[in-house]
Amino acid sequence: MKKLLHTVLILVSLSATAQVGINTETPDANSAIDINGKTIIRDVPNDYSSTDILVLGADNVVSKGKQPVVLAFPGMQVPACQTTSVGSTGSFSVTINSLSYTVNWEILEKNVGSGVGYNNGTYVLADYPITAQSLVVDYTFSPALPFTPDGVMFTAYNNSSFPDSFSFSYSDFTTTDLTVRISRTDISSADGSENCWLSSLNRFNMMIFKN
Repeated sequence: MKKLLHTVLILVSLSATAQVGINTETPDANSAIDINGKTIIRDVPNDYSSTDILVLGADNVVSKGKQPVVLAFPGMQVPACQTTSVGSTGSFSVTINSLSYTVNWEILEKNVGSGVGYNNGTYVLADYPITAQSLVVDYTFSPALPFTPDGVMFTAYNNSSFPDSFSFSYSDFTTTDLTVRISRTDISSADGSENCWLSSLNRFNMMIFKN
C-alpha cells in the first residue's frame, strides 16, 4: 500500500510540473501547452461588445491584444422634411452581422429654410441671414446594440434625381437610442416653393466604434 501511494505521488508531481506537447516531444518550457501544427477551433461564440483579440507574436506565442470594435449600419433613413412635422414617426430595418435590427424614428424638432436672396442676373444667391433646413430625429434600436459607442461616423447618400447634401451631428447615443441633428447644406432651384427637403430617398450610413 505504501509503495502504491509513493508511485501515485510521484506521478502527480510529474504531471503538475510538466508541459503538454502536441505533435512535439520537446514542448517549450515556458508554456503550459505547446502545439506543433495547425490549430482549429471549431466553435467560437460571437461577442461584438469585446475589444479583446488574440495576437500571434513573432515567436508564435499567442497573447491577448486590443482592437476597436466597429459596426456598420447601412441605409439609415432620413425622413422627408417637407411632409413631416414634430412628432411624426416611422420605422425601417437594417441587418448587421446577420442580425436584423428594427429602427424606429421620431422627429423631435423641425426647422424650415428661411432667408433672403438676390438675383445677380445669372444666379439667385443666398444672403445673410439664412436658416438651414434641419430635423432633430430620435432613432431607437431593437434589439439593443451590443455596446455603447465611443465614436460615430456618418456618410450621406441619395439615389434620387435631385440629390440633397446633409451634415450630421449627434447629441445622445446609448445602446438603444440615438439622437441626430440632420441639416441640409445645399439649396436647389428644383425645390420650387418647398421650404424643406421633399425627398424620402435620402439615406446615411453609420459606423459606430468602441475603443
